[in-house]
Amino acid sequence: MARRKVMLAYPNTGNLHVELVKSLVKIITDTSHEVHFQFDAPVLKCNENNYQNIAKKFWESDSEFLLQIDSDNPPMKNPLPLCDLGLDIISLPTPTWKYCKEEGEDYNPLQWNAYEKVRAGVYRAKPPGRGLERVDAAGAGCVLIHRRVFEAPLMKREGWHRKWNKENGTADLGLDLAFCERATKCGFEIYTHWDYPCRHFNTVDLATFSDGFKQWANTLGLVDGKERLEEKESPLVLVGAGN
Repeated sequence: MARRKVMLAYPNTGNLHVELVKSLVKIITDTSHEVHFQFDAPVLKCNENNYQNIAKKFWESDSEFLLQIDSDNPPMKNPLPLCDLGLDIISLPTPTWKYCKEEGEDYNPLQWNAYEKVRAGVYRAKPPGRGLERVDAAGAGCVLIHRRVFEAPLMKREGWHRKWNKENGTADLGLDLAFCERATKCGFEIYTHWDYPCRHFNTVDLATFSDGFKQWANTLGLVDGKERLEEKESPLVLVGAGN
């Protein structure tokens, strides 16, 4: 495979987790591709400004790919081999905490940030799969983006902007889903790769954590310890982690 130029960027939030450091070192020392580490010491507020500044430095560089990793979202495997696929956008799947049960669904306290579009402005998390999968939208905590995406005028100008409601000033879509909508509008394709999951360091109250897993156990019919929990599919399984 050809050796690609990759800009590795960390949106500085003032917090550098040790697991992220380990991931960055693994990527930087990988000589299969030419990696340039982009790190800005100032903490840029807000997230849109932070992400958009990275995008600006990316399109001003001669790198072919941008690999952007949030401080709480280190990949469990080195994602550089995904450059060889040459795809527009690949988001690495990340578990997120789901606080409430939607009507008519089997509750699972964890969901993955890979989404299918239900209707305009509404997305539903997809169940975890295997390998490469095309999706309608995905999170931006750990994402690999080809240069051609930011060559589109719309993406270059406002790729990382939230989608605002012009009537009441609230956000209809966060920056990651809005980014995906704009990318799709420009004709780009979005993928996730279930064999490359990420860690996600997040704060959840232990009472909420306990209640969430009680609801999950009730959904599976785990009552009074009559069934062994390990015989059921755990929501904590990190897909692809052992590959």
